[in-house]
Amino acid sequence: MFGTVEEGEREMLMTTTEAIPGFQVEQVLGLVEASSGWAVGVARNRLVKKAERMGANAILATRYASGTGSLSGTICYGTAVVVRSRSG
Repeated sequence: MFGTVEEGEREMLMTTTEAIPGFQVEQVLGLVEASSGWAVGVARNRLVKKAERMGANAILATRYASGTGSLSGTICYGTAVVVRSRSG
């Protein structure tokens, strides 16, 4: 899965894989995580904003986990990175 999220100040590339075809990882910034007692979308937006503050333009190996019943909530995490297009 690969997609672009425009929740913060700029586009953030997000993928569940460890690489994005056509892009090269220039810098690994580290683990980024966010949670919400609500929906996946809220946690994802928080994840993007945290990654932006770290200086990332992509999040690799993104994972989501949700609880059920009284343990409802969502956590999202991945690896914040700086990537650049191989084509220029």
